[in-house]
Amino acid sequence: GMRVLYYYFLAKKYCPNEDHAVLEIGAGMANFSIIHSRNVKKFSYVIVDIPEIIPAAYSNAKRLMDGDVEIFLPFEYQNFVDSSAPKKVIWFLPSQIHLLEDNSFDFFCNTESFAEMNPIVSQNYWIEVERLLKKNAFAFLVNRISRFTGNDPKNYNDLSSPFRLSADKLHCTDI
Repeated sequence: GMRVLYYYFLAKKYCPNEDHAVLEIGAGMANFSIIHSRNVKKFSYVIVDIPEIIPAAYSNAKRLMDGDVEIFLPFEYQNFVDSSAPKKVIWFLPSQIHLLEDNSFDFFCNTESFAEMNPIVSQNYWIEVERLLKKNAFAFLVNRISRFTGNDPKNYNDLSSPFRLSADKLHCTDI
């Protein structure tokens, strides 16, 4: 709770004030999107997460988001697209990410879940994120840069280099 609130207010200064699209991968209980929905007037928000977490996260969002936010499950993609609601959130399964249009997101966030994923999975998500972000989009990440696998220091995998977005897709800023 408090950690996500802290992250949100760090990221908020980089999120567009006007109508915008947010992509979050691995949102957990959807706390970042809940806070976002209370601070922004118009947005669409796509959460990509594993099926095991979506029911609990959806329930949490339904309970904590204001009534002016339309919330959709993965099988309701067309309803999400057709909705004219000023605030809308949808959950996607990882297998659905290919449905999203190139260069369609202004803001991307991932707080801690990349570090929990298999490195190949994280790398594949980065390939998709680069495809999905608009030029001059902002990515807000709170993750370990590297992962230690096993007890042998030789198994230390530096994952920083495969995850760089091209300079025209990302503003790099020290927060």
